[in-house]
Amino acid sequence: AGISLTDYINQFRINTAKELLRGTDIYIYAISEMVGYHDATYFSSMFKKLVGVSPSNIGIRKVEMKTPQEKPAESMMFLLIT
Repeated sequence: AGISLTDYINQFRINTAKELLRGTDIYIYAISEMVGYHDATYFSSMFKKLVGVSPSNIGIRKVEMKTPQEKPAESMMFLLIT
């Protein structure tokens, strides 16, 4: 019994995302990539499934889609975490 490896990894990723959503002003799409989801829509659905609310409901979020070139702090954070 216990939790499967896939479920453990998903839970870990989502918990990490929750911390980033609460403690930073990084865009949701960037957080999704930082925690290993390359599709922000899939990340949002997985987040809602595991947490019960969408990631945009965790803290005050910016949801505009900016490229890493427009947000150098985000791209730096991505490099540090990966």
